[in-house]
Amino acid sequence: MTTFARTSLDLVFSANVTVPTAGSCGSKITQEISKTVLRLNDTGSQKTFLFHDLNTLASEYGLLDSSQFLVNLAKKFLLSLPSDIKMPDLDIDNDGDISFEWFGTNKKIMSLSLSKNGAIHYSARISDIKRRSGKDYFDEAIPSEIIKLIHEVTE
Repeated sequence: MTTFARTSLDLVFSANVTVPTAGSCGSKITQEISKTVLRLNDTGSQKTFLFHDLNTLASEYGLLDSSQFLVNLAKKFLLSLPSDIKMPDLDIDNDGDISFEWFGTNKKIMSLSLSKNGAIHYSARISDIKRRSGKDYFDEAIPSEIIKLIHEVTE
């Protein structure tokens, strides 16, 4: 049986313990890796809570039986969000679509509605004069224009 020596990265990932590294460059890399791991863990926790919220909403609105495909599509949408985007508020629209909302400063808002056929309807208020809206389709990836708008609202 082959035994591998533990590296400083193994320690950062497994015990959040740092070990001496090779100079300041190694220290900076280790710090950045630690920050990234913590951020990704935090994002994963947020998504877990959102999945729970989504299932609760779907249950309250009777979608777990009638629209399980839409609930699964919404989960897929949440998993497709880049890790640097904060998690949205969730709701169920009157027509049964699942809505996602992001709020920023200065009354910025992005509202997006996902239908069971993958259709996305969105509207963003960036400022008093800058607004964007449109329709698109979600299939495996969130359209880049929508990602840019979410960033613009939340940054």
